[in-house]
Amino acid sequence: MTGANVSSVAYRMVNGASTSRRVTGEQRGEEQPVQTHDTVRLLASGTTDVSDADDAWDDSFTVTYKEGSGVGSYQTADGLYPFLFVDSASEDYWNSDPTLALLHEWVVAGTGFDEFDIDPAHTTSDETQGAEESDEVYRARRQQDLSQTIAVADKAERNYRDAFDQQASNNETFLSWMKSLYVKSYEAANKRLSSARLEAKVTFADGSTQTCLYKISLVDNYQDALANRFDALVNIDNDFSQQLSRKLPWKTWEAPTSEQVDADARLSAAIFKIEEADD
Repeated sequence: MTGANVSSVAYRMVNGASTSRRVTGEQRGEEQPVQTHDTVRLLASGTTDVSDADDAWDDSFTVTYKEGSGVGSYQTADGLYPFLFVDSASEDYWNSDPTLALLHEWVVAGTGFDEFDIDPAHTTSDETQGAEESDEVYRARRQQDLSQTIAVADKAERNYRDAFDQQASNNETFLSWMKSLYVKSYEAANKRLSSARLEAKVTFADGSTQTCLYKISLVDNYQDALANRFDALVNIDNDFSQQLSRKLPWKTWEAPTSEQVDADARLSAAIFKIEEADD
């Protein structure tokens, strides 16, 4: 979309997929402990970084273009910075890697809670004492259930930790695995974005409007672009001590500075593309 005399642009996500997940292990009255939410949403923050404390969620955000406003060309009318949020923590993502699948099995075994199991029949707690059950029988049953849960969780933990140790057996193997998870996270996000569309409604100075839809997807050579970006990020921050000590693969990367981006073309290579859509 191009044009002159633009006063504002209102952005919102449409046709995005939604996901239902269990949010508690117990059923409360008639309410099913299942929550459904959009997997692709717009949010805005009071800073140029997303902050849990300052995030604002809305159906749409409007960017104004007032000459001399001094608020920046991409700041919303109320002084917030818009971001596109994609929830890629899907069951497919966890099952995309054998070690991640073992980690998920350990979490479920230890807590008895699987957020992806939304069958209402699996949400009723059986921890209460039966009407015909004596105190002694009830305590014995609960102790047996607890012992079984601990045994299954211990086995699941050993399986995961053994698999993690194999991935962390040397630095080259560990970095290769972390890079593969980095790429898989973007692939999971891309799957969420496949049905979503970014709607841009432009209001011109004369009051007329124009609305366009855009689809967002990974570039054709995204695997190379992401692998190269991962290598560049490692050059900036190669401290994986927390991941190794905790035996968890999650690492939060600090956003590269403008100076770092200018010095390394791998950090500015396109990962996603935006194309006008008819649907």
